Amino acid sequence: MSFSSLTLIAACAIGALATPVLYDGRAPLNYTSSNIDAFQSPYTYVVKGSEAASKYQQPSSDSTMVS
Repeated sequence: MSFSSLTLIAACAIGALATPVLYDGRAPLNYTSSNIDAFQSPYTYVVKGSEAASKYQQPSSDSTMVS
């Protein structure tokens, strides 16, 4: 493995560790903050903090997003 490959892997690992919230983008685009705060099957949100989930994640209104 070359030095540049190791550098890339290290940068990705550090970036992943520094990210406080992981979101994979599978929630529908019409979700609102109230949907995020209330458990609605099949989606569930887990946050590390004392606030509601919608404080840490805002639904996107961008319908051009590609999943």
